[in-house]
Amino acid sequence: MNEVEPKNRRGLFSLLLFDMQQQSQVNLSQIL
Repeated sequence: MNEVEPKNRRGLFSLLLFDMQQQSQVNLSQIL
């Protein structure tokens, strides 16, 4: 895990957050 660069990890983390936001929007659309 230490071999991964912080910049790379931050990129993966923001991708994960973006994916979660997309899922939330889809779920809200289905509920509404």
